[in-house]
Amino acid sequence: MIHFFLLACNSPSPSATQSNSVASTTAIEQAPTLPEPENLKPVESPKIILSGMVTYQGDAHGSIELEVLDNHLGEPRLMAQQTLEALGEFSIETPSQSEEVTIMAYLDLTGNRISDDDPRGYLVVTEPLSNQANLQLEILDLEALKKSKEGSQKEKSDPKLTE
Repeated sequence: MIHFFLLACNSPSPSATQSNSVASTTAIEQAPTLPEPENLKPVESPKIILSGMVTYQGDAHGSIELEVLDNHLGEPRLMAQQTLEALGEFSIETPSQSEEVTIMAYLDLTGNRISDDDPRGYLVVTEPLSNQANLQLEILDLEALKKSKEGSQKEKSDPKLTE
């Protein structure tokens, strides 16, 4: 009988275990919220406005999406995005913390953001430190975009084409 008594004393009773877990849960829920450290807060940078015209001559239909990307570090970083009501004039506000940004406009044909099947156009803006107006951005169907890229690569590789 003493042996049984020792086992009973060594193993916690279910009610003791439950009350301990309730106490620890309550303590966690009541812990005060600590203020965010200063070095982890987002840095507010000056904003600029990029504006101009978006055009498209093709037959595809979808929402017209505009994105400003900073890719000077090699990995594109989304700076700003906007859905346009219609083709034509655009104006988008973005931070001015980059040496170069790319504005991308595309027709989202399937509602899944940018994908391989969407017509698109790109415009590189160098030194976007102040407002830029009268920018021209043309959305191209994929075949036209491919031909445009091939033409750009030929111009870079063949100096006779640029003279």
